[in-house]
Parts: sequence; structure tokens; C-alpha cells
Amino acid sequence: MWLAVHVPHLPLQALSDSIQQSVPALIFDRVGRRDVVIACTRIAAELGVKPGLQLAEAHALSNQLVALPRNPGRETECLQHLANVLAVLTPNIHISDDFGLLLEVGSSRALFDGYEKLLRNAIVLVDAQRLRANHVLAPTARGARWLAKAHRELLIEEQIDEWLDDLPVRCMDIKPDLIKALGELNLHFLSSIRRIETAELNQRFGTELTMALDHAYGKVSWSLPFWKPAQAFHQYVEFLELVTDQQHWWPGVSVLLHQLQEFLRLRSQAAISVLFSFSNGRQQTSQLSLASAHGIHLASEWLRLLQAQLERSSIHHEISRIDLFCSDSKALQVQALDLFDQHRNRQQIWQSLLDLLSARIGMQHLLLKPRNHQSALPESRSIASSPPSSGSATSLRPTWLIDPPRRLYGDTLRRLRHSLVLRQPERIETLDGNTSADQVNAVHRDYYIAIAERHSYWWVYRERATDCWFLQGIFA
Repeated sequence: MWLAVHVPHLPLQALSDSIQQSVPALIFDRVGRRDVVIACTRIAAELGVKPGLQLAEAHALSNQLVALPRNPGRETECLQHLANVLAVLTPNIHISDDFGLLLEVGSSRALFDGYEKLLRNAIVLVDAQRLRANHVLAPTARGARWLAKAHRELLIEEQIDEWLDDLPVRCMDIKPDLIKALGELNLHFLSSIRRIETAELNQRFGTELTMALDHAYGKVSWSLPFWKPAQAFHQYVEFLELVTDQQHWWPGVSVLLHQLQEFLRLRSQAAISVLFSFSNGRQQTSQLSLASAHGIHLASEWLRLLQAQLERSSIHHEISRIDLFCSDSKALQVQALDLFDQHRNRQQIWQSLLDLLSARIGMQHLLLKPRNHQSALPESRSIASSPPSSGSATSLRPTWLIDPPRRLYGDTLRRLRHSLVLRQPERIETLDGNTSADQVNAVHRDYYIAIAERHSYWWVYRERATDCWFLQGIFA
């Protein structure tokens, strides 16, 4: 199964969202000897601009237009970023510069509990990037690609032939001259082409047309080169007007560092050093390098380091563009999280753990999402009621002690681990001795109160060394 993500008007959507919403901008490209408009914003369209106009004709309509040349590099960066975001669905992604993305998602069905939820997840991820795209899930890559040009959202698990037969010829990705020739013969839909014998089509149009049809209908497999994630980070922001004050260009720096944070999060990495380049065209360029001894992946920490650096050496010239580079990174190391420890760094360690889980499997796939409770109780699906409140949590002791403690297994253990009372647990441990005998007898236990059958309360503990649970006593 293939998921096609078609991004229409990519030259325009590759621009920042603020430009699209607030500037009468148009994108032009060189066609022959003339500059032709290929895309425009809504504000420019209200002034009479439309794709296909010559650039001079567009300027004659209004002197408020902002004309920007097409930048294929920016479009590629937009698709690369989108591939990074959708990599949580599958690593098998093909980038097509004139279309969008093609994702092989056959092996991801079980992970998302069906293709319908997978498609819904893809739509949510793309919408979060403020991109307008068409999404089609179909059995063949080329068939999904063609259908995505005609349908906003579509899921086809089988019988793709019926959908393709109704598709206009203009949705195919063959040469424009071939599409024009088919139209001159009054062949406007794929169904009309399929009525003609293959030998006759090959004789008249060559094998390109019939091979494309075989790919789309699944008669012949279509091999595609898959995208490889970039190992180095480079992004930039540009300003329509020159800026000098830090308060004007600081939001651009924040955007870049949050993009870096997302880049590192998806790879479970932390950056060792980053490089900022502040430039005014080709006239002036200033560079600021920041380094961290242990690696940082959070944008807020890099912002603090940059602020401290700017207090010592500020940028004095005008700025038209800011670039951020990062090629020095390492695997993100998450410290062991001790739930009994109330140290001030606990929140930071917890956030690192959540970032790692989110990058590796996605938080939406956790049956039970971890929560940073003040209590050190293990996670439970529901909040159980508490026992009588007489006495403090650490002074409660059962009236009936079981010696030796009884090991808990199977269903009994599973029920108890989801019925632990929300009270501060107790850690009991002895220091390791110098002799081997003392080390064997050392105690490292976490005690809890659990609700058993018939509303009785048990005193249970977890042996930290073996992660085994035992029943130590029963309350009266």
C-alpha cells in the first residue's frame, strides 16, 4: 500500500505562512525568454494576478506586488522537512520534486490499527506544518500519485481499476506533449485509452504510455529510490526588509532553534555545537558559534546560550538573512529516572525521557502515557481509592506479616500493579557490605499498598534488582 501526499502550488507553499497570508506576492519562473507567473497569494489574486500572466503584465495591474523568483532549493527543503515529519509513519519515503511524497506503508498497518487511522494520522501531521495537501492511500504507487491530483482525501484498499478508469488524462505524470496528443484524439479519460489495444498504443505513442498504465494498474512493479534523512541541519529565515534591532530578528532565531529541536527529536540526538550566520546579502556577514559540553536538544537552552553570547558580542550591521548550521551531534542520553528522587533536575530528565519515547515510537502509540507525578507510584490505568487515612503513609504497617514473603505471579500480579493506592510509597534498603555475603543479603525494595480482592489491603514490594514482586503482609 502506498500513501501519496500531493502538495499543490509547492513554489508558493514553500514560502513562510506569514508571507502567504499578508503579502501580495507572486512566484515567477523563466519560460523561454519571458518571466511568467506560476503561483500567487490570495491577496495578489484579488488584485487580478493569475498564473500564466507575464511578469510585466502582473506589475501593470498593481505596484504593490512583491515578485519572487522560483527557488527550487526552497521547495526541496520544504519536502525534506515534510519527509522528516512523516517518517514516524514509515521510513520508506520517496520524494518527488514536482509532486510531493510517496510513502510505502504496507508494513505500518498493524502499528496504526488499520489504514484509516494511518491516513488520519498523516493528515494531522501535514496540517500541523500549515501545508495544504491531498492524501490518497492506494495499492500502487503510481496509481496513488495520479489519484492524489484529483482527490483531496481517498482510501482504496482494493479494486483500484474502477477509480483509475474515471481519472482524467491530465492527472497522469507523462510528458505534456503526449497528454496533448491524447486530447487531440478525444482520449480524455484513462478508460478510453484502455479500450485501445496495447500494440496499437505502442505503435502510435511508444512504450511510455503503456508502461505508465501498467505501473498504475499494478501489472508491473514500479521501483522508486527512497529518501535518506539528512545527518546535518541547515535552515534559514529571510526578511523582506533589512532589520537591525535584536527584537526584530530574535523571533526568526527562535523559529530556527525550534526547527533544530524537532530535527534532533526525530533522530533522538543532542547537538554539541551550532553555528549562526547573520548576513546582509553579500556585503556583511557575522558568525556566532555556540558549544555545549554534554549536548543540548532543547531550543530554550540554546536560546539562553545565544543570549549570553550576544551580551558579549552583539550584531551591529543590518540583517537580511539568518542561517543556522548544525553538523556536530550525538545520540541523546537519557539519565535513569528515579521516581523517589525529588531533585530539581528531575523535570528535565523526565522531559528527555518523553522526547526519546516520542522520537522512537510516538507518544500516540503508548497504551499508557507516562505522567510526572509527585508520588513515586508506578503508572496505573485508573485512580484507585485510598485506604483509611489514619496515620502517615510511612508509618502504616500490616498486622499480619508473611514470612517468608510470597512471590506474586500472573493475573494476581497484573491486577495488583493496576490497583496501587495513591500514597507516597516507601523505599527500604541497606548499604552493601564489604564482604560477598553482605552484598548478597543487601536489601533494595520499594514498598506499596495495593487493593486486593474483597477490598482487602496488601503490603507488597518490588525487588529492585530482579523487578520481582512479593506479598509481605495483609492489613486488618
